[in-house]
Amino acid sequence: MVEFCVLGPLRVRDDDGAERIVGGARQQVLLAALLVRAGHVVSTDTLAGYLWDGAPSPSARATVQSYVMRLRRQLGPTAGACLTTKPSGYLMDVGEELDLHRFGRLERTGRQAAASGAWEPAVSAFAEALALWRGEPLADVPSDALHREECGRFAEARLTVTELWAEAALRAGRARDVVPELSRLCAAHQYREWTHALLMTALYRSGRRVDALRTFTTVRNRLIEDVGVEPGPRLAELQASILADDPALADTVLEESRPGPHLGVASEPSVMPRQLPGAVRHFTGRADELRALTALIEGGGIEGAGIEGGGVEGGGKTPGAAVITALSGMGGVGKTALAVHWAHQVGPAFPDGQLYVDLRGFSPDAVPVAPAEAVGGFLEALGVPSSQIPVAAEVRYALYRSLIADKRMLVVLDNARDAAQVRPLLPGTASCVALVTSRRRLTSLAAAEGAHLLELDVLDPAAARDLVIRQLGAPLSRVKVDAVDELVRHCCGLPLALSVAAARVAGRPDRLVRLVEDLRRERGRLAVLTAGDLATDVRKVFSWSFRELDDPSACMFWVLGLHPGREITVPAAASVTERRAVDLIRAAGTGVVFTLIDQARDERDDTLADTAWESVCATILTGASTAASTGPATAAVTLRATLPDLTALTAAERALLGDWLDRIAESQRVPG
Repeated sequence: MVEFCVLGPLRVRDDDGAERIVGGARQQVLLAALLVRAGHVVSTDTLAGYLWDGAPSPSARATVQSYVMRLRRQLGPTAGACLTTKPSGYLMDVGEELDLHRFGRLERTGRQAAASGAWEPAVSAFAEALALWRGEPLADVPSDALHREECGRFAEARLTVTELWAEAALRAGRARDVVPELSRLCAAHQYREWTHALLMTALYRSGRRVDALRTFTTVRNRLIEDVGVEPGPRLAELQASILADDPALADTVLEESRPGPHLGVASEPSVMPRQLPGAVRHFTGRADELRALTALIEGGGIEGAGIEGGGVEGGGKTPGAAVITALSGMGGVGKTALAVHWAHQVGPAFPDGQLYVDLRGFSPDAVPVAPAEAVGGFLEALGVPSSQIPVAAEVRYALYRSLIADKRMLVVLDNARDAAQVRPLLPGTASCVALVTSRRRLTSLAAAEGAHLLELDVLDPAAARDLVIRQLGAPLSRVKVDAVDELVRHCCGLPLALSVAAARVAGRPDRLVRLVEDLRRERGRLAVLTAGDLATDVRKVFSWSFRELDDPSACMFWVLGLHPGREITVPAAASVTERRAVDLIRAAGTGVVFTLIDQARDERDDTLADTAWESVCATILTGASTAASTGPATAAVTLRATLPDLTALTAAERALLGDWLDRIAESQRVPG
């Protein structure tokens, strides 16, 4: 069996036990990033973030493709077959071949044995899990981002399983066996009270009562001097029991003294989870969608105020299944606003709380949230201390579903990248409701999980007008009312664009007419629609959606951009794409370059012009390398040779594009 190892230095072993050398720092980072999220698709952008520590180059997507091809060759036919390409990224399809997965399975086995009182089997399972560790995880992988985001939770999981092993060994009557390891842990984790409680108990049961009391004194003094607090009440109670030689110390003190859940069972949270963002202040419209959402939960047996409605695609609800709704629509159309507004409306129907997470599936300044990371946050909200959250993803998911199984909770999964990111976060019982938002239409979620699909369109003119007037917050003259109507037309009813435009003149309605004049200029329009950060920059929102298109969709987008009219029939669109892929990319890329250059000139912004060139060239290069089934360097050389054919470009523009392609070709050459 092929073996992948991340619980220590990164290692790959063939069927015969021979070690495969993964050469090159970037290949090591790539493999490690795929393995720590094995079983889940990892997007190209996420991989680029790890490879370049959060600062990928403009040609990063094409370069990642090249690195993946090299990695497959280095892994060989058997191990390389585990690395598969998916539409949205790459998947490391491994099970027991990965030591991290074996660690999770053994942890689960140990917890199950301990829960049934089988202490010796629990000790064996936990010990076998700990034996998989060979040092610091990914010790030889040069990626600060990867170590920062992943290795901390691995170390915490190792510590938790060591504590579980020590507890099970104490229950099995093997107190002396655990004293050395617990002493080492207490020295390394000087404020961890539960570890000290285990050591105190082990020392007492080993006949070392004085040493047990000295351990309490040591940790108490350290907490007072360094942190300014006394030990928790349960640790103090354990000290009192030792002083009194309480007979209960022989067996039951662990359950009474342990802070937090016993063997991974969550206590009731001290604060009911109500994680929804603040209600949307200027929400308007969407009456049909609100009725449809409420009708779904009423049909699912969840009590709540609402009016019967329709307009949602999906079949009937299976008895016992959770109600799942996937809300889709373009960036900036108001999916999050609708989801949060509705969630606040129906909050009383979910007395056990609401869970919320931004999955960052389409965020220009962050990588998507891994499902295991999102569930970790949910578990903490549900009362599971971070030290008791399982490391294995599947164990986390099972614990999460178990904890909410009998609760009436609403789970809002915002800004999802795809169905694979969402599935592990879905509740498993009919008492809960899940609402998902995504720019993608999550058809597979409807097919496999019975989700109802609701597609959100732009606001109708009346609702759009109402939104702007509410945000302006001042009486308007007839002239300014007409300006609002024109603003709505220029923003095409898109809530984000409308909100940004209104925010720019809020409190200063005298500037409304000037803003509308700026919006009349098509080429400069996007530059006006920004409120100063990535989340409210309409151009960034659109560009992030474009980056997520696959190559055929991107080609179609480019070609439609060349069409002179505002509308095009489906047959016409199909006919113009029946050209060779590389020719299509060249022609479409030229059109995009013209648009961006003209816009840059119009705004007299040299920086924007440079950025436009870099972005467009990188996109053209990625598409060309994919279409021609070759690497970026070869694609760059091929495109370089076609520059004389681009007669619509000026000589200076052809020279600029040629220089850029030359740099890419040179930077992608492999030494030797």
